[in-house]
Amino acid sequence: NFNQSMVQLTRHIAGAVAVSYDFSAFRSIVDVGGGFGALLPPILKANPELRGIVFDLPRCRDGAR
Repeated sequence: NFNQSMVQLTRHIAGAVAVSYDFSAFRSIVDVGGGFGALLPPILKANPELRGIVFDLPRCRDGAR
């Protein structure tokens, strides 16, 4: 399905995003339309001071857990 495909694609780029962008100016990050939430874990691991929120439709909630 669409969300599973997005998870696979995101896993290929999430690590690079996490180390390539300077998140130090922020205390929290919101992934709007984040689906199952595959992007935030690598970012939060690389930036443990951040708080992350995935915002998407209710049907994505179970896949994100």
